Order: sequence, then structure tokens, then C-alpha cells
Amino acid sequence: MNARFEADWESLNQARLWQELARLRALIEKKEPRPGHDTLRSPTAIDILVRKFGLSEFERDLLLLCAGVEFDEGFSEALRSIGAPSPCFGLALKALPGAHWSAIAPTGPLRFWRMIEVRPGDALTSAPLRIEERILHYLAGVPHLDERLQGLVRPYRAAEPLSTAQYETARRLAGLWSDAGARGKPWPAAQLVGPEDAGAVAVAAAACAARDLGLCVMRGADLPLAASDRAAFQRLWEREAALGESGLIVLIEDADGPETLRAAAAFAEHARSAVIFACREPLRVSGRP
Repeated sequence: MNARFEADWESLNQARLWQELARLRALIEKKEPRPGHDTLRSPTAIDILVRKFGLSEFERDLLLLCAGVEFDEGFSEALRSIGAPSPCFGLALKALPGAHWSAIAPTGPLRFWRMIEVRPGDALTSAPLRIEERILHYLAGVPHLDERLQGLVRPYRAAEPLSTAQYETARRLAGLWSDAGARGKPWPAAQLVGPEDAGAVAVAAAACAARDLGLCVMRGADLPLAASDRAAFQRLWEREAALGESGLIVLIEDADGPETLRAAAAFAEHARSAVIFACREPLRVSGRP
């Protein structure tokens, strides 16, 4: 994406976002929405979220409802005028078309992918809803790595030359991913087995680039050891992989102990995005390709 196109996309994405918020505000106030003027052919941030996470129209509007109070004070005033101090599911059920209860279920995409938060302790329909900060910035067209991942994963920026053998390995790995993501299938997890200095990161970067992905790097020793912590980290990374269109390489070092190997194998078993493990000996992974 060239700089001019990127700047145009950011401004037009913001314009479309304000149109969407105006439409929702009109629904809340029971007014006739003003017709919008669509000037952006490329998908906007909300369009991309809908596609990547399978949001329904109601879930899409519920997410925008939560974003509205963060972007526009007038939106908050509109809510207060109808006796709603903050966005809640009960309001969405009454005001937004296509409402369905599963939108607020823990297994639904909005909560499963932690796009919105429900304040605990209140009745579910009246509990205040809040959009997750990473998603809020994404809607605004401001990319950044989730702060909870900072210090654990780092973007790989270098472009190292590959040997013939490394190039062939990268080509084969990219080929394994040729059907990845189609029909909701997970990406096959991959292992690059060899010495620590065998150039696994460069190979992974080349394979990811062939699939239009960036690459992030993390140490295997930084994987959470407790199953619940690892599941939370994995969900957070899978969301980040989708938002940032990035693969991940996990570097297993020779000095890593058996607990790190077990954590890496468990991470591999449940990974759905492009994840590569670089290790001297193959991991024992069951239950997936």
C-alpha cells in the first residue's frame, strides 16, 4: 500500500465510521437516518472485522454502538436522553435491527475474541458494555501491537538473503498454507527442525511474505506454562494475527526445559493461524496436521 493510498484510506475509513455512528444514533433516537455517501471501494476497518470474525449485522452494530460513546460525546448524550447511561445489551435488543441473544453469548465472536467487555455483577441485559481498546484503535484505522503482547512477541522487519535450500523450504512451507483459512479451516502448524543458527526466522519470513503475511517472533520460554494462561494468550495472539495479518515463529532454544516443550506442543495443537516452531528436535504434537 503506497503512502498516498494509505492516507486516503484512513480519511475515508474515518468518514465511513462517522456515517455508521450517525445511522446508529438515528436508530437510538428513533429518527430517519440520513443517507450516506459511499466513497470508499476498499473494505473499511469494520468491514474487515465482520469478514475476519464472522460478525452478524446485529453484532456489527452492537460493536459500533460500543465504539460510538468513545468517539462522539453526542452519542453518549443520545443514550442519556433515553435513560441509558452507557451501551448495554438491553438497549441494543430494542433499538437495533436483527437482534439475537447469541450476540452476547461467551461463545459468540464479540466475547470469544474479546472485542467487547461486559461488566460483571449486573444483569446481562443491563450490564454496561465496553469496546476493547485494541479494537477501538483498529476501527479508527490506527494499527499497533496489543500492549499485552508487547515484550512477548516482536515484529520481524529484516529481509535476509536465503540459500537455495532455505528458499526451497520457504516455498514448500508457503505451499502447505495455500488452502489455509479456506472454509474456516485452521492453518497447518509447521516445524522447522535444525540448529539454532539454521536461518529459521528468515525462512519463516519468506514463507509468510509469500502468503501476504508479516511475521512476529517469540521465545518458547515466554509461552505461559499454565493451561488457562496459555489459552488466554493463544486467543489474544490469534486475534492479533487476524488484525495484523501476521504469522508467528516460536523459537525453542537448546537450553529450554521439558515444560517449555510441553507448552509449545500444546500451543501448536490448538493454533489456528500461521504458527511455525523452530527447534532442534521435532515437537510431539497430536490431534492436528
